[in-house]
Amino acid sequence: MATIARDLARLEALRFAFGAQVARERRAALKRLLRARLTSAAQLSRLHECLLAARAYPDDQATFTLAERALHTFASRPDVQRLHKALTDSGTAGADIRFAFFAPTARRLAKLWPMRLEIDWREFEDASQAALTEWLPQLSHGSEWPGIDEYDYGLKG
Repeated sequence: MATIARDLARLEALRFAFGAQVARERRAALKRLLRARLTSAAQLSRLHECLLAARAYPDDQATFTLAERALHTFASRPDVQRLHKALTDSGTAGADIRFAFFAPTARRLAKLWPMRLEIDWREFEDASQAALTEWLPQLSHGSEWPGIDEYDYGLKG
């Protein structure tokens, strides 16, 4: 446990230090942390930030490759999955972001990751659902109007 705290603190201190010796030290600390099972959402967020910094400002190709691979698989870490709820809105890979995005951002997210975008119906008040149901024909494409008029799938449908 002390090693985890020490490695995280050292990586944060080295964030904007560079050179061959620093690169070796950074990679060694990252490898130890990537093998370790972290116990808190704060530790995971700190590790994620250190990986992002190492990827954005790599000392060399080896550091870049290590950071890139670790970030690519970060969401599948058992500790990330175990602490999934605590990581909500942290921006950490594998964590949910619960936010009422403005229309342009929501459209872009829906275009890029349609299966990963969800409506939180529990947060969507009954009055808002009724208003959206009323406006749905104006918000939909003209070719969808017959289906909206003829079949009542409800708002979620």
